[in-house]
Amino acid sequence: MEEVIQNYWYVIPAELAEKGKPLKALLFGLISSLCNKSGKCFASNKYLAKKLGFKSERTVSQYINELVDDKYLTSQIAIQSGNQRTLQIGIASECARSSVEMRDPSSVRMLHSNISISNKREYIAHFDTFWSKYPKKIGKKKALDSWMKIDFKDDLFDKILAAIDNQIRSNQWQKDGGQFIPYPATWLNQERWNDVLESKQRPKNFMIGEEGYVEI
Repeated sequence: MEEVIQNYWYVIPAELAEKGKPLKALLFGLISSLCNKSGKCFASNKYLAKKLGFKSERTVSQYINELVDDKYLTSQIAIQSGNQRTLQIGIASECARSSVEMRDPSSVRMLHSNISISNKREYIAHFDTFWSKYPKKIGKKKALDSWMKIDFKDDLFDKILAAIDNQIRSNQWQKDGGQFIPYPATWLNQERWNDVLESKQRPKNFMIGEEGYVEI
């Protein structure tokens, strides 16, 4: 059985969201977020009910049957795999299973609705590198949300790391113990890696602390 890993988006067809039952549409969105790159979801009714706070698994079962009848989903049982159920995005849900790109609400980044697990993990791994270098470690969750919206084309990741190295040496970032260093989410949202700051010569022997460069 595949590991249940949730993607970044809920994808809900407009017709289902506008004309269907709100909770059924929300359930479809959850299922879409749990699909792998082939559009398949292996989550159980118990898991889906717990994620959405439904009191009964029967509600999940009823909505899934309706989604199957309306061709938003298909459902198959693999007897040889211990009656494991596989839900797959159906023909009525082209927006959720095709390669059409979805625009991020912030209008910053374009990405596929089902971000691949490998890409998502790569984003997080690169974020960890960014976080380890950025001197003001405040608001990590907001910073990660901002990071996931960035479209890393060409050598942008290297440019961001180089910008941190340069700006750490700036007068602005070292003034008053690093008081004027932007919060990481703000720095990312405003693309401050493009800033050109006046550099201050660093000590010959130093380490990077919470307040910038510290002589050792």
